Amino acid sequence: MPTTVLPLREGECQVWWARRQDCRPELAGLLDPAERGRLAALVQPADQERFTVGAALVRSLVGALTGVRPEDVVLDRACPDCGRPHGRITVPGGAPRLSLSHSGDLVVVALHPTAEVGVDVEQVARGLDPLSLARVALTGREEADLRALPAEQHPAAFAGYWVRKEAFVKATGEGLRRPPGEVEVTAPGTPPRLLSAYPGPVWLGDLSPRPGYAAAVAVLAEGPVLVREFDGTALLAETARH
Repeated sequence: MPTTVLPLREGECQVWWARRQDCRPELAGLLDPAERGRLAALVQPADQERFTVGAALVRSLVGALTGVRPEDVVLDRACPDCGRPHGRITVPGGAPRLSLSHSGDLVVVALHPTAEVGVDVEQVARGLDPLSLARVALTGREEADLRALPAEQHPAAFAGYWVRKEAFVKATGEGLRRPPGEVEVTAPGTPPRLLSAYPGPVWLGDLSPRPGYAAAVAVLAEGPVLVREFDGTALLAETARH
């Protein structure tokens, strides 16, 4: 995957992948005071690494696209409900539009020049019961389709449903304020599409992270959208050197 940050183009969505193992002290130095406060509140080292890598990757990308040093990038993370800095990340002026997600060892950022975008990655959970989760996270039709699959396919299929739903509600800005059981999407293994009513255009696409993960991206625009995937690990290494 290429590492150069190319200009964003209409009809395209850039997706940048990194790993929590890419974390290094130089990247933490890029964070602003609000981000440092959130980082300090995290107890587990893996959570700290994921947060640092995600924040540094966003700053590296926005900085490259706007001609600003990563540490000087201004971001708004204010939650629309409480005002605390854990909401959707926005750039003053509205461009680029972006979304961040992380799970397990993976971190991903999606960017679009003008349309709202949402991305989600989830590590396939082998220790949880997907059928129990399905009762609250899936619609009746989705749950029936999941139950019709062989049991060994349930974890990956549930994750496939989940990331499509999460990508959509992150693009709309609703997040967890909209229960996932109220959002219906097509089944994993079939072309991704939103089945619930929505007043505007929605394009959904599946991503291909490494085995053991599911990921999807949503763009509030007419499709098709060309998704281009890039190497965030190399970008972060270059950022840390400077």
